[in-house]
Amino acid sequence: MNAVNGFLNRAGQREIEWLASERFVYSNKYNYVGICDAIAVIDGKRYLVDFKTSNKIRKLEYGMQTSAYAMAYCEETGETIDGVIVVRFAKDEMDEPFEVFEFSSSEIETFY
Repeated sequence: MNAVNGFLNRAGQREIEWLASERFVYSNKYNYVGICDAIAVIDGKRYLVDFKTSNKIRKLEYGMQTSAYAMAYCEETGETIDGVIVVRFAKDEMDEPFEVFEFSSSEIETFY
């Protein structure tokens, strides 16, 4: 609960417009489907947001998964994604309650 409250307090300090949650995405080109946790406009930029519960950020794993979601979303909608934000909520109470990690659009493309 502390992690979620901490995240909500931090999110409240930014200008966020939540556009979608639990959105199915499909790539016709590569024939895969997934569910992204959220699409949001944050401080004027469009982000795919993914929430994770783990003890650490797994950059390669999360980057591959979220870049695939972002690519499918862009393919479906014709919109661009300016970046991906992964919010990690700690499983272990000894860890920081939450951590926010951002992949830029150029970093996302390296996973394609």
